[in-house]
This record gives sequence, C-alpha cells and structure tokens, in this order.
Amino acid sequence: MLFRHVAEKVECGMTLVPGTSLNEFSDAAAMRASALAFVTQRLSASIAKTGRALLLASGGSTPLPLYESLSGVGLDWSRVTVALVDERWVESGHDASNARAIRAALLQGNAVKAAFVGMKSDAASPQEAAPALEKTLKGLPWPADVAILGMGADGHTASWFPNAHGLPAAIDPETEALCAAVSAHQSAVTGAHTERMTLTAPPILSAGALLLLISGEEKRRVY
Repeated sequence: MLFRHVAEKVECGMTLVPGTSLNEFSDAAAMRASALAFVTQRLSASIAKTGRALLLASGGSTPLPLYESLSGVGLDWSRVTVALVDERWVESGHDASNARAIRAALLQGNAVKAAFVGMKSDAASPQEAAPALEKTLKGLPWPADVAILGMGADGHTASWFPNAHGLPAAIDPETEALCAAVSAHQSAVTGAHTERMTLTAPPILSAGALLLLISGEEKRRVY
C-alpha cells in the first residue's frame, strides 16, 4: 500500500503549481512521522515569530493518528488555535462529527490547552448557521500556518464534493466568505450525511502550507 503526504500550494480545481513536494512512504508510520515533524516545525515557527499559530484540521481516518501523535508534542498549545476545515451537520457527539473525532484525538495531553473552533451550531441547517460562523472565523489569526487535508475516492477535499449544491460558491477563489454551506449528492463517499459546512477556497489556499494525506492505490490513481 502507498502512503503519501503532499506539502503544496494548489489552485482551485486541484491543479498543481510549481514548487510542490510529493512524498511517498512505505508505511503509515513513516508518513505520520514525517508529517508530525513538518506540522510541529510550522507551528513552532509561527509561535516564535508572531506569538500564535492557526492549524486547520480535517476529519477522516487518515489524519487521526497524526493528531494523536501531535497532541503529545511540547508546543505552547495555549497559543495555538485549531479550526475545522469542514463538518457534517450532525450533533457534536455523533460518531460522524469531525469535531468529536478531533477533540478525542488532538485536544488531549499537551494539546488540551489549544483553542478549538468548531462549525456545528444549534441552527437547523448549515445555510442558517453560516452568518454566525462567518463572524467567528473572521476573528481567527489568518492566514493559517498549516492546513491538513484529506481526499476522498471521488477526488473531493474539505467538503468540496463534485457537483454539490453550493460548490461554486465554496471554491470561488475571489469570494470574501470564509465558510459555505454545501449539500452533496449522496454517494458511497458522502454516506448519509450530505449537509455540510466547509471553509471556502481562500482561507485554505492562503495557508502557509497545505498538507494532503492520502493512502492506497485507489486514491493514488484519483490523485
């Protein structure tokens, strides 16, 4: 099985630009070790330079072991803010909640002092919740230092699902919005939870570094 991480800048539409770095690993442990060192260095450098750091975190099974390792790193976590890249519109304790998964994996140990910005609210839908979340997101120390991304077998990252309702607004490189509501077409990739909240293209693509974690031959072909 192939394991990869990519530290790169990408343009909207997932086209690569010069200067990308593609790394292939023999196993998951090697990938996580490299990714851990990379993320730690970026956060440490930002804290040293500006007194704070912003990490954008995605859910999914691939990055969770990385978060578990990261939680033990000796950073000044009180100066780190962790914000979600996207979220399913489910309650925070639901098994499908990215917030639940990231709290359990990352916001433990040394990292328990980090500030966390989730996306789910009591609003009935992500569309209704977007204005309030927008105000919260605008208070974060942009640009992010690192964005950790995953990729589905359909090629989506964040909640930028192919042909989803709300996708054009979410991936518009000129939008001033930081978040967008997306309604995906149900598939084997989306599962039952098709109502999503996602960061838009500008806050993700403006991050100091993008780290895309993918594994397996199927995703290699998609990539």
